[in-house]
Amino acid sequence: MRWTALAILLLAVVAGLSWAEKGPQDKSGVQKGLAIHEWGVFRVHDDLSAANADMKAEWDSLPGFIYGQIPGRKGEHTSELGTVIVTKPVIFIHSPKVVELDIEVRFPRGRPAVWWPSAANSSFRLDPSTDVSNIVEHRDDCPIKWHLYVKGVAGVSAPALASVSNDHWYAKLRNVQADDVWVATMEYPSRRRVKRQVYEREKFVYYDGLPGNLAGVRLSFVKGRAIVTNQADYPIYDLTFVDRRSTDRVKIARLEKVDAKGKDKPLTFIEVKGKDWLLAETKTLLEQLTKTGLHEDEARALVDIWKEEFFQSDGISSFFRLPQEQYERLMPLTLSPKPEKLVRVGLVHQPHCEPDFADRIARIVKDLDDDRFDIREQAQAELEKIGPAAFGKLKAHFEQTESPEVMRRLEKFLSKYDASKAMREQAEMLHSDW
Repeated sequence: MRWTALAILLLAVVAGLSWAEKGPQDKSGVQKGLAIHEWGVFRVHDDLSAANADMKAEWDSLPGFIYGQIPGRKGEHTSELGTVIVTKPVIFIHSPKVVELDIEVRFPRGRPAVWWPSAANSSFRLDPSTDVSNIVEHRDDCPIKWHLYVKGVAGVSAPALASVSNDHWYAKLRNVQADDVWVATMEYPSRRRVKRQVYEREKFVYYDGLPGNLAGVRLSFVKGRAIVTNQADYPIYDLTFVDRRSTDRVKIARLEKVDAKGKDKPLTFIEVKGKDWLLAETKTLLEQLTKTGLHEDEARALVDIWKEEFFQSDGISSFFRLPQEQYERLMPLTLSPKPEKLVRVGLVHQPHCEPDFADRIARIVKDLDDDRFDIREQAQAELEKIGPAAFGKLKAHFEQTESPEVMRRLEKFLSKYDASKAMREQAEMLHSDW
């Protein structure tokens, strides 16, 4: 009886210490002091194959330790591709106390693709009978879940962060002053395959996926005047256009807000001058982001990672901010316990908004068959500068051309971004395993 009473007393003390360390919750399940800050960047293309090519290019750039359902990622997973957007969300967690946190992100019209650290439900995989010879839209509301130990685990030494080069965009995320998140995983350290529990550690939660369709803006020029239409049934904010069609001039146009289905709103492009124009423009973006509730270092990480694509992309590109409720609709987030503060900031990037983009691609393809070698080389370099946004239109030209030279050059470009080929190879590998 004495030992039983002592055991009960010890359990009560441990429970009390645990509660004190993890912090109290109110009756609604809200964890006092817990704040969740997330930002994500979505990219809109005008055709499906360009979006798939863009997604493959992004995935190819990921560190090797990232888990995923795509070729080259850790874990036995694969996935079909098929959407008009790509995304790079990052979740930063701030807590005054140690807390265990469950996160679930749903994709009502899509599915997750890559993630880090390890997800609690990473067993979903493509059925071997699924035909992936062609990319099709795939929508199954597949969630991704994590069970996190925020600020670590008592009595356990902190594991090292997974290695990544200092100049990689992933390393910039680690500059944010957010709390460590740990995930418990199992490993088999010996041939006898004896399991043991280990931990993965990161400064944030990263994931990427196919969250479904998202409307972009439509840019037109009528009698030399620029007008824009918001094709979505919700308002958009901080709309910015960057015109880099000229090699020696940069023009920028802004609208603070465009109402839902707002049509033919006039735009005024103003040439930016001076060697410090990029610094000034990124400062404006940083101020816009901090007003949403992001901490300055969180906003700065977004700006540092995306400023080249936002402000230095070829052609005319645009970006704007979604309402938070629209972000929630695209990728609903469930948290347990609930935070006192939740900030989710979604930006939409739309490359090559120029109305004559198809005509430009046709001109480049024509130059690929020019009698002069230097013209062919210049055209090839221009394609490389455009990147995956040209994939769909070039694929159509490839299927129609009868020129061996054009065919050779286009095949070289298309193979670099061929997401369908990558999926077929992964499916064949999985089928052979089964």
